[in-house]
Amino acid sequence: MTDRMSLLAIGGVAAAAFLTWTTPTLAQEARPSAELAGHALHQVAMTTSDLARATVFYRDVLGLPFQFEANGMAFFDVAGVRLMLAVDPSRTEAPPTSILYFDAPDFAETHRRLVATGVALEGPVETVQRTAAGELRIQQFRDPDGNMLAIIGIGPSE
Repeated sequence: MTDRMSLLAIGGVAAAAFLTWTTPTLAQEARPSAELAGHALHQVAMTTSDLARATVFYRDVLGLPFQFEANGMAFFDVAGVRLMLAVDPSRTEAPPTSILYFDAPDFAETHRRLVATGVALEGPVETVQRTAAGELRIQQFRDPDGNMLAIIGIGPSE
């Protein structure tokens, strides 16, 4: 290879490296932001095939305060965030993939009350993190439409 070819080859590698290094990723691109940081989450929507059955579950079994019903939708208060259940009779057997996690400051007591309702639990309690403050635990369960729900809270280390 001549000196000129070596220089071109080296320059080509340097140019490729420079292009790779300067190619912006999605996180690096200068885009306008909606500035939603600090905004409260106002409402979460889930679907149901049977609004009456879902209302009984969320109001009577889980104890969520019922707000109102309108146009095939039922609304509940979850510590200031509104949960909207909307009728979708065309739901397939596969439920959505989102999971609602309910805060359980006294995890053991909340778990005991959940079990007492007869709700079918999804597997055992899982410990997802151990810290000096205790163990972060979750217990998953499903509503009558198959939507995954969970309680999450810190419990003492076992």
